Amino acid sequence: GKSINPTRVGIHPATSEDPVKLAAASLLAALCDGWAGNRKILRRADGVAILRSFVDAVTVTDRAVPIALSAAVIYATWRCLVPDAKNCAHFVAGGGLAQLLNLLLACTPTLRPVVVSTLADILENPKTHLFFHEWRSTGGRHALVPAGGQGITLMLNLWRAEEGKMGTTRRDGTLVNPENPLRGSAEFVKPDDGGLVTTYSTLTVERSATEEAAAKAAKRDADHMMSRVFAVCSLLGFDNLRAYCSPADALTLTIVERYVDFREGETWEETEEMFREEGMRPVAADRQHMEASIAEARESALELRDVQREMLAAEEEKARRLEAEFYEQMRMQKEREEAHRWYRRDMSKLTMKERLTARLAKADIIDGSFRGHSSQFLTVHSRDLDVTGGSEEHHARTLEPMTVRLEPM
Repeated sequence: GKSINPTRVGIHPATSEDPVKLAAASLLAALCDGWAGNRKILRRADGVAILRSFVDAVTVTDRAVPIALSAAVIYATWRCLVPDAKNCAHFVAGGGLAQLLNLLLACTPTLRPVVVSTLADILENPKTHLFFHEWRSTGGRHALVPAGGQGITLMLNLWRAEEGKMGTTRRDGTLVNPENPLRGSAEFVKPDDGGLVTTYSTLTVERSATEEAAAKAAKRDADHMMSRVFAVCSLLGFDNLRAYCSPADALTLTIVERYVDFREGETWEETEEMFREEGMRPVAADRQHMEASIAEARESALELRDVQREMLAAEEEKARRLEAEFYEQMRMQKEREEAHRWYRRDMSKLTMKERLTARLAKADIIDGSFRGHSSQFLTVHSRDLDVTGGSEEHHARTLEPMTVRLEPM
């Protein structure tokens, strides 16, 4: 088909639902889902650039605007671009992965799962990892990461948000309940960012009620987001992420790395409880496997708690050492400045007492120099008179009324 110039399409931040654009995005997703030929036609018609511009428009769209079009655009990107290697390469090279991270930075929580899933599918290609590592946050009022933050911090902040809903970690990032790490405790549950009605006054009462219900449903099923964050981190490589992430992120990363073990243990506990409620008794082999899996998950959680405590102790020791080195450098700098000040005798930097001491010492040196030269012999030429020897007082009286010129020997 005819090539489309994305600069002439007129993509702008949405202020309301556009049924035409919504239908077009949904139709694109349906046509390309499972049809490689349609993805190729889309690429030749500059469809990759068009979808990327739509992602940009969604990124700068106010969160109070209904999300149906935003969700349709992300889903179309997922189905039209990601499965095709060339489409995905064009999308990533044009800044598409960075645009998805920017969208994830401040989008409504309802959109986060599909955005993270799209990112996870893109990151299955190791060549795209560099774009993730190089991304930096632009910040903003509702951003999950401050300006300059890294992509891994964004992902782990999503994980920590889910932990806060379930109360699974303490303030220092360590596990609350090693017996069942993913259940947590109500004591450590953190409040949400705020009600949607009070934050976004443009929402209607009906729509805000729908959004609140969706938020509660997402809170009850936090495992969906955690599994997606685990997928992203495992594709990037936990060792690679630990090599440059902050200590706080490294602490959270230890929990993410063992998510599968914890989830498996929780699943077996739920299964055991279900059997108990229904009065069913598994055979010996199944019961033994179930108990061993639960015990293994608990041992892993206890081991993780010890690892986290060691990491916190190491960070505290490092902080104390850096503080001691800082004060030692300050002390040495003070001593060097003091020695330099006394050596140069800079009067502007001396105290009044130091100035007086230096002035008296200088006066003593000058006075001593005069006394040391009082017995010298001088030859004075004036009126052809030769005066030799004698005391200073005699010379002063003799030479007082006349002009005297002293000539060096």
